[in-house]
Amino acid sequence: MTQSVDESIDLVAWQGTFAFLITLAVVALLAVYVTRQWRRAWEARAAVDRDNALRDLAVKSVAAQQAQADEIAALRSELAAVKADTGGIHELLRSVS
Repeated sequence: MTQSVDESIDLVAWQGTFAFLITLAVVALLAVYVTRQWRRAWEARAAVDRDNALRDLAVKSVAAQQAQADEIAALRSELAAVKADTGGIHELLRSVS
């Protein structure tokens, strides 16, 4: 009878060990799954932030190019005015000499 009791105790001990190992494996798998999902969400947020930053940079670049184009147009008109004035001065000098 003591052998049967000892075998029962050993069986219960092994059952507890198996239950612990199964629980440990499930918890480990759950931890890996949660960590992967958190990482994917973090990467997605980082990608969205990067895309928004690039979009803002593109908007600023277009605005800067437009400002440069406006400045060049103003400089060209001033240069045309200077050329016209210089041409008038040259004509005056030629007529005087």
